[in-house]
This record gives sequence, C-alpha cells and structure tokens, in this order.
Amino acid sequence: MAFKSSLRSVAEPFAAVADLLLPRLCVVCGRELGRRERHICLDCLVGMPLTYHWLKPENPMADKFNSLIAKDYDGPEYYALATALFDFEKGTGYRHITHNLKYRHNIPAGRFFSRMLAKHLVETFGNARVQFPDIPPVDAVVPVPLHWTRQLSRGYNQAEIIASEIASELKAPLRKDLLTRRQRTHTQTSLNVEEKKANVSGAFAVNPKASLNGLRHLLLVDDVFTTGSTLYNCFRPLRQAAGPGLRISIATLGAV
Repeated sequence: MAFKSSLRSVAEPFAAVADLLLPRLCVVCGRELGRRERHICLDCLVGMPLTYHWLKPENPMADKFNSLIAKDYDGPEYYALATALFDFEKGTGYRHITHNLKYRHNIPAGRFFSRMLAKHLVETFGNARVQFPDIPPVDAVVPVPLHWTRQLSRGYNQAEIIASEIASELKAPLRKDLLTRRQRTHTQTSLNVEEKKANVSGAFAVNPKASLNGLRHLLLVDDVFTTGSTLYNCFRPLRQAAGPGLRISIATLGAV
C-alpha cells in the first residue's frame, strides 16, 4: 500500500500539469472536468440513462435477442441473458461514450465505462440465478471480432477493450480466439434494420483451431446493441458448433 501511495504522490503532480496543458473534458457534455472527476462530469454521471438490466434478467434487450433465436431454433433454448450499461438515446451526448472509444481512440474512457458495466454484470448473473437457478458461471468472455484489415487500420478492437475489463471483473478468461470475422462488412451506423441484418449475415465463424470443450456459459461482448444482428450472427456459429448445452449471454455498453 505504501508503494502504491508513493507512486500516486509522484504521479499526481504530472497529472495536474497535463490537465493544465491538455484540459480533460467530459465525454458526454464536453465540460472541463474537476480534479476528482474522471472522463464524465458529476452532472452527466448522475443523469446517465442506466438500463438497470442487472435488476431484471427478462428485459427488452434480452427479449429482442431471444426473439431472433426463436426464429431459427424450434427446440428448447436457454433464455439468453442480456445487459447494457445505458440507453443509447438519440439527441444526447451519451452516444459519445461509445463513439469516442470506437473512432477517437479514447481507450482510457472506454475502460472506465467498461468497468462500470462489468460491476453491474456481477449483479446480472447473481440476480439471474434466483430466476434461473441452474445457470452456470460465465467461463469465457468473447469479444465480437473485427476483420483483420479494420483492426490493423484502427489499431485495436473496441469490443475487446470492453471484454477485457469484464473478464477481469468476472474472473473469467478472455477468449478472443473463439470467433473470426471472415468478411469485412460495412459499418452498421447508417444502415436500416434489414440492411444491418444482411450486412453481417454469415460474417462470423468459429475458429477451427479453437476448442469449445468444457465451456458451459459464454458472454458475447460488443459496444452497442441495436437490432441484435451482429451479436446474433456471432451466436449462431457458436451455437451450431457447441450444441444446445452451451448457454450464451450478451453484454454491451449501450443499447437502443
């Protein structure tokens, strides 16, 4: 503890100088942050439109995702759990949280909000066991993969940033090796519902070199949930490879 304290005392003056030279701004409203604020101002933090999915395992995001599953599978299926940190409301600055991570390389802020999500996911699975007592712990966290050309140009995968914080909090391995993206798809942002579905159809596959043996519960992670098409097209190859005994849940920072 003394070592950490001494490091902090050395680092804080440098952080103060950095704040003077490069003022830190709230990612939501753009206001300059106070000394004790990190990435988001207190007003925006208090006003964040949290989903509270962690308090209700059966929620609109989960229902939407399970309706996609029901279209393809007639037999009994596990109810897929789904959690997002905040509602992705139009006309608000909260969209900047994911936008800044994805397009402006604001990885520290991305990790900050991912840790918030991760702590709520602990609640999600704890509360879900009351309703679904047979649910096993998450034994692997799987980020939605980027096509290798897009990851090369961007320098990182935003879903992997989020997933790494979740894996750390859940004490589960990060399995970025399980899925591959075999098609470079268009960005989903400007597409309508049907175009989004077509855009990612067949885009993902299970890595033939990866093993699903022994896995009972996977958590798929992406930055935003809109139609559910991207996550569902990750679900399908995993479900087909592992069979109905594998439970697959999903988590994102934002949800529409």
